[in-house]
Amino acid sequence: MKKAFAFGLTFSLAIIGALATSPAVAQDKQAEEKKEQEVDILELVQEGQQCIESKDFEGAAKAFQKVVDAEKDNSQGWLMLGYALHSGGKMDEAIVAHKKAATFDDVKSTALYNLGCAYSLKNDLDLSIKYLHDAISENFTDLSYFNDDTDLANVRKDKRFEMVMARAKNRGKDPGFANDKLLGDWKIVSGKKAGEVVGDERLATVPKFEKDKVTIPSPSESFVMSYKLNTRKYPVEIDLKIEAGPAPEGTALGIMQIKDDELTFCYDPTGAKRPEKFESTSDNGFYMFVMKKVKADDAGGKEEPAKDKAGTGKN
Repeated sequence: MKKAFAFGLTFSLAIIGALATSPAVAQDKQAEEKKEQEVDILELVQEGQQCIESKDFEGAAKAFQKVVDAEKDNSQGWLMLGYALHSGGKMDEAIVAHKKAATFDDVKSTALYNLGCAYSLKNDLDLSIKYLHDAISENFTDLSYFNDDTDLANVRKDKRFEMVMARAKNRGKDPGFANDKLLGDWKIVSGKKAGEVVGDERLATVPKFEKDKVTIPSPSESFVMSYKLNTRKYPVEIDLKIEAGPAPEGTALGIMQIKDDELTFCYDPTGAKRPEKFESTSDNGFYMFVMKKVKADDAGGKEEPAKDKAGTGKN
C-alpha cells in the first residue's frame, strides 16, 4: 500500500454571506465558528498523522473518521482513513474507505493502488489484478511499489502480474500494441457469437487492420470500419464505426489484447455496452474472436498463418 500522508488537506467549509446583507454580529459569529471548525479539523489531521507515525493505527483511524464525518468530500481524509484501517489490519473497512477515496480525482490513482494491495492481502487475486491495472491506467506507474511492496506478495505469484509490471514499465500503455503490432492481416482461428461457436465459413475470414480502419472481407461486399484505440486501458479498448459494407451504419464497443502473434477481440455488436472481460455468452450477447497474425512468405509473396512455437504452422 502506498504510504501517503495527509499534508495539505483541503477543507469545504461554508462560505460567509456578503457584508452588505448580514448584520455585523452574525458575521462575527460565523467567522468565529469557521475559525473553530478549521482548528478542529487541523487538530484532527495532526492527531491522525502523529498516530500513524507512532503506529497507533486505531487512533489514526478514529481521527480521520472524524475528519470525513465533518467533511464528507475531503478526499485526502478518505485516503488517510483507508491507510489507517489498512495498516491496522481492518481490511474490509479499509476497502470501503479506499473505494470512496477512488471517487476523487486528486487521490484516485493511489486509492486504486491501495485497493489492489488490499485484495492481494485478502488473496482475491482477480480483484487485485483489476485494481492494479486501474491504478496504472490513472498514471500510478512507480515501479518501486510494484517491486517492493510486501502487500503484493500474493499477487506477484499470479502469472497475470507480468502484464501489470509490463504496463507499469511502459508508463501505462499495453506493450502488446507497441510498434504497430496490430497492423496487418489476421486469420480468425476460433470464435463465438452470443455463446454460439461460429461456423467454418467465418474462420476463413482474414480481417486486415490498417492505421485507422479495419476491413473484413465478405463474398458479397466487405465491411470497412474506422476504429479508435485506448491503449492506456486494460484490456485495450476499441471503438468501431461502420463506414461501408452490407450494413449502412453501426457502432461497436470492444476490448482487445495481443500476446505474441495472437489477437483476442471481444465486442458488443449493438454498441450498447463494452465488455469487461473476454467472454461470449447467450446472456451478454457479445462476439469474441481469436486470431493469428498472417505473415508474408519471403519467397513467393504468399501469406500464411504465423507458425506456432513448435514450428508446425498449425493454429
